[in-house]
Amino acid sequence: SDETGKRVEGKRWWEWVWQHEKASYYAIEKGRGYAVVKKHFGEDYGGVLIHDCWSAHNNTVAKAGHQQCLAHIQRDLTFLVEAHKSRWAYDLSHFLRSAQKARTHIWSEGFDYEIRQKIIQDYQEKFLLFLVKTTRQKDVLRLQKRVIKHQSAILHFMTSPTIPFHNNGAERAIRMSKVKQKI
Repeated sequence: SDETGKRVEGKRWWEWVWQHEKASYYAIEKGRGYAVVKKHFGEDYGGVLIHDCWSAHNNTVAKAGHQQCLAHIQRDLTFLVEAHKSRWAYDLSHFLRSAQKARTHIWSEGFDYEIRQKIIQDYQEKFLLFLVKTTRQKDVLRLQKRVIKHQSAILHFMTSPTIPFHNNGAERAIRMSKVKQKI
């Protein structure tokens, strides 16, 4: 899922999209809160919801769990490395890239189930080490708190070969209307 600002009769509204490989659902609403999710998406979704960290998406019922968009997290980590020389951000960025590569490998055809489960468990345990580090840098601390709060939605993609680790599909689905708005 994703949302973006949209001009309607000169006023700021929000265009929402819930996207799946087979369909996209669009809505344009004045609000950006959970009421829009409830109205258009409902409260009984049985799948995994992949999204950025917007609170309306975080609060959406997704019975199979949530996956935070790692592309958004990576952008924030890159900023922290460049602006604050954060070792924590650098290490987490490399760890997440490694997890993405590992997921591809562990779900390849013929890969042993028990070894796959062990690797997923190892990644989850290593991830916990990133949740206990502290810093005095406000920007780094802000991201650390967000990662801690949503920790179950960071590596969820490793548990299945079909869960994307990004919401790029929704971003692509909403992109053309954004491009047309600028014309």
